[in-house]
Amino acid sequence: MTATLLLLSLPKQLFVGIDLLTFTSSPRFHGITGIPPGCHFLYTSPTTSLSIRHGTWLHIPSHPTNQSALVPKDTAKAPDSPDYSRSAEQVLHIFKWSNDREELVHVTDDADTLEWRDRLLGENDAGRRAREMLLPYRQTITQSSTTSISSIATKNGQGNSGNTSDIHAANCTAVEESTDWPQLTAHVSHTLLAHFTRPSAPPPDPPIYTLTTTACAPQDRDDIPGLSAEDMRDGLFGGEECDLGCLAINLKRTWRQGAVGRERTEGARDRSWALKDVVDRNTLNPVDWDKRGEKGKMEGGGRDEEWGSVVLGEMELCFLMTLTLSNYSCLCEWKRILELVLTSRSLIIQRPQFFKSFLELLVLQLRHCNDVEGGLFDVHAGGDGNFLLELLKTFERGLEEVVPERDRVEGAAEEKIEELKDVMEEVEEWVKKEWGWELGDDWLRRGMVELEDGERVEVETADMEEEDERGEYAPVVVEL
Repeated sequence: MTATLLLLSLPKQLFVGIDLLTFTSSPRFHGITGIPPGCHFLYTSPTTSLSIRHGTWLHIPSHPTNQSALVPKDTAKAPDSPDYSRSAEQVLHIFKWSNDREELVHVTDDADTLEWRDRLLGENDAGRRAREMLLPYRQTITQSSTTSISSIATKNGQGNSGNTSDIHAANCTAVEESTDWPQLTAHVSHTLLAHFTRPSAPPPDPPIYTLTTTACAPQDRDDIPGLSAEDMRDGLFGGEECDLGCLAINLKRTWRQGAVGRERTEGARDRSWALKDVVDRNTLNPVDWDKRGEKGKMEGGGRDEEWGSVVLGEMELCFLMTLTLSNYSCLCEWKRILELVLTSRSLIIQRPQFFKSFLELLVLQLRHCNDVEGGLFDVHAGGDGNFLLELLKTFERGLEEVVPERDRVEGAAEEKIEELKDVMEEVEEWVKKEWGWELGDDWLRRGMVELEDGERVEVETADMEEEDERGEYAPVVVEL
């Protein structure tokens, strides 16, 4: 089962994105068809610059659920367009551009849905014209920048009906076919989207969830004296913006309540307890709309390969919202998840499959960091990408420390630890090849240097004093 998106009343040169593909619209572009089952993200902006973007998550089911499905009355008579087959049931979503709100508004009127469904399934001229203005779902652009989307519809109207194997988008250049979207959303579920976006009412069926560039988690909201969070939302966003339902990750307290002494120290250095606590608090219970305010737990699995899927799902969701909407709060949550997972050591022995899935997902996301202009963060020395470099070094040292403890496990668990080590080596090779990062500790700290006049002097680098606890970072013994 696939889906069709009708995008009505779009202004010219509107910035439109569907998953990893972005383009600018033209008057003869009215939507996208053939969208496969799964989670997909549609987002728009009045301009291609850094303006506020509005996005909608769509969860396309594998089977039809209500009357919005395009079910043909007579499958023996199919329209001439192969991209819009009557023999396959399709879910129909209709969006209309609102000039006042500068965003796409979901049309929920049943009469409009039925009218457009009959039009798209019709064999008359109106039906053929409507189908010619729909482009097939792709994640690539196969022609260069000067061609507009309208050329597809024009070509179809000149006797090449339905031959839309290429997507032509204004102001876009040819790129390689991307098939990473299913992997980037592998753990994003209907329940996670409902918890994360916090809609004020149960979503429609099939469900949709909306987000904007300005959506913010409570912990990321600026604290302005004299203004409450409600006042800020009412003043800036007309009272329609709500807080993001991020996981309650508190990196300032990563030990159990009531812990003292050594237990606190171990909890601060090894955040395994905090990671287990986050997973346990957000697993197994789907969102209950009547009792959502109590705990807001999310569904998950109890088997080892499914443990932590809620963390991986939120990591995927936050990364994609940063990539597509430039949402700063999602970037902060993504960094919190990285810091929480990569500083958990003792849990590596118990959940090696989770850490293996995490590292594989992280590399996949890092490959797409340059999809945004200027990159997601500065990976050069001194840039804001250093936080990730330090976290990867910390995790590699932790992995080396726990590997000798493998005598506590055997069989399948030991094989998974070996697989985790192999994935970590792949991560190390990738960041070294792409960004020139060195994760190992084999650095020359002190040595002799011969000057131009032949004099030899001893020099010592201060770059890693904090990591080696040298110089001003050396421990101090205080006698009480």
